[in-house]
Amino acid sequence: MPPRRLTVPLAWAIALGAAALSVAALVIHAQAAALTAQPVQLYLADAWVGLLYPAVGAWLLGQSRAPAAAALMIGAGLLALTGLSVSWVTYDAADGAVGAAGQVAAWQATWTWAPYLLLPTVLPLLYARPGMGTGGRVSRWLLAATAVVTAAVAVLAAVAPGPVNEAVTVANPLGVQQWAGWLQVAAGLPALVMLVLAPMTVVLLGWAWWRERDPRTGAALVGAASFVVAALTAGGLPYPWNDVWTAAGASAMPVAFGVEHQLRAYRDRQEAAHRQFVLARDEERARVRQDLHDGVAPHLAGLGLRVDGIAAGEAIAARDGEPVREELAAVSRGLRDSVVELRRIIDGLGPLAVDQLGLAGAVRAVAEQAGPVTTRVETEELPPLPAPVTVAAYRIVVEAVGNAVRHSGAGHIDIRLGTEPAGLRVEVLDDGVGGADARQDGLGLGGMAARAEALGGRFQVTDREPHGTVVRAVLPVSTP
Repeated sequence: MPPRRLTVPLAWAIALGAAALSVAALVIHAQAAALTAQPVQLYLADAWVGLLYPAVGAWLLGQSRAPAAAALMIGAGLLALTGLSVSWVTYDAADGAVGAAGQVAAWQATWTWAPYLLLPTVLPLLYARPGMGTGGRVSRWLLAATAVVTAAVAVLAAVAPGPVNEAVTVANPLGVQQWAGWLQVAAGLPALVMLVLAPMTVVLLGWAWWRERDPRTGAALVGAASFVVAALTAGGLPYPWNDVWTAAGASAMPVAFGVEHQLRAYRDRQEAAHRQFVLARDEERARVRQDLHDGVAPHLAGLGLRVDGIAAGEAIAARDGEPVREELAAVSRGLRDSVVELRRIIDGLGPLAVDQLGLAGAVRAVAEQAGPVTTRVETEELPPLPAPVTVAAYRIVVEAVGNAVRHSGAGHIDIRLGTEPAGLRVEVLDDGVGGADARQDGLGLGGMAARAEALGGRFQVTDREPHGTVVRAVLPVSTP
């Protein structure tokens, strides 16, 4: 099993686990609020980020999109654990005593929030890095600086001496007294990220987007700017609006990533459709060129030689009037045959006949233009068919009849349209020489096979007893 199939389910498992922790944090917070008469604050931004980011990260990973950024978003689920720990400490301290579980939760909450510092800096840079161009050196410096600061904050908070949390008076059992002086440094590191590194990230992304106009960089710029503005202005709002404002700013980043991905996927589909159109047009041109080369051009060239012979003075002197009239009659018949062949080619250029007459009527028109070959059409009552199936069936009939007329030496052709459980059945049978092979004919039988297979159908060419060819295609009515 490929590693990606293992990674994506694991990512969704982490996302679901983080969502469960966020919901549990909200439930415990509500219970704590019911036990105390004082307002109980909830770090809503932590719970919301822990709920939203892992889900969007797992989705991006499943889309094979920005795997490094997706992994960081999935890792942001750790903030859901922080939110749960804060709620549990508040609930455990409501009766004035904190148990062992509350003490552990309080200690854990003092340092697991540190990855929050990576979101406005490292995350947008990881998402936009392929489009950073000449800003790559600065972006690497910002990535390294933020990673070092985040690790320092987490370590210093985890080993800080003294109470592990404002709500818990028990001293941190892992506290290192010698590191007490570093706590003042650690207290200023988050401000360094939010006031210096994060704004620098926004400026770098804005500069890169202005130079390259890359949508991926633009999405990262919008997300990072919204996150930084919300984080820097939330302090002026009262609770709970400060938390709500911070959570709203943090939400802009995954939303921007998702919108950019969807727009890019839409553009990719449009480009793929255009490529298919160009390919189909080129195939059609090749078919028409082959038809003109094999059918009309040699015929007209032969007629031109006959006319040249009639017009020559020696030929006129050597013949009386009757042979000349016979030659002119033969030329006239040849011209009419060429006109019929040209009409057949023109009809094959597009499904206009199908639009005007329906599939059955268009197939009968093809049979009437088959020239000297006797052609019979047998059709059942057909259900409503999707346009791609109708066009493919018509073109298969046109090509098969044309091949039978030009190459097989057939005197009789049967065209049959019917239905079966697998879909629409198209059959063209002739009494010619047989021996056709779709694998060796890229413009004729190979093209018909490609049309059927493009719709998820089947195509088969077999010899007919005692002689002749059977062209058979089954096209599913529900196309992929």
